[in-house]
Amino acid sequence: PDHTWYAMNDPVMGGKSFSSFEIEDDLGIFDGECKIVPFLRAPGFITVRGDGNYPDVSSCASLRLTARSSVAYTGYRISFGNKRVPGNRFARGFKANFNAPV
Repeated sequence: PDHTWYAMNDPVMGGKSFSSFEIEDDLGIFDGECKIVPFLRAPGFITVRGDGNYPDVSSCASLRLTARSSVAYTGYRISFGNKRVPGNRFARGFKANFNAPV
């Protein structure tokens, strides 16, 4: 792979989620479980990130993602990029919902 990939979990405020990311047979395998953060009584997060240089995609009309899940779930999101939302110091990138077939 041309990029360094790694899993990231919710380590703050007692997060209990866990995940891993491996490349097997040229496929990225992202595995984990998102748990409720007891203090917040709300879901934590798991994510996979890739570091490295990427081509400029600003002229692209779409993004193709091939994904499959081992469980039925309707809350998947994809995010890429570092562009910041004006007035929000946390939100960045371009985001979209997606469905992954089981």
